[in-house]
Amino acid sequence: MRALRYEIGAVASDVMQEGFATTGKVLRPDQNVVAERVHDELVIVHLGTNRIYALNRTAGRAWELFAEGIDRAEIRERLLTEFAVEGSEFDAEIEAFFSSLASEGLARTDAE
Repeated sequence: MRALRYEIGAVASDVMQEGFATTGKVLRPDQNVVAERVHDELVIVHLGTNRIYALNRTAGRAWELFAEGIDRAEIRERLLTEFAVEGSEFDAEIEAFFSSLASEGLARTDAE
């Protein structure tokens, strides 16, 4: 199983990338990705690569909101409300999370 584990609010991730700026492009889940909740984790499978990813409860919730088409600002606000996370640490981690989704091919911009 490929690691894409995030402890949003605790600064611990197995995959970290440089910041991902969408520069006006909309980031969306890749059409070849399916997700299923298994206990406290969200398991994501990229059907094109057969890679499997496990997201903890917080990152799984971020994915669910993302998959619903909710924008990053609203995802940020909802997660800050739903989970006990610090805003300053959270901002860097959520940016790294979205960067990882893009770099792993789990999310794409409209232009891709």
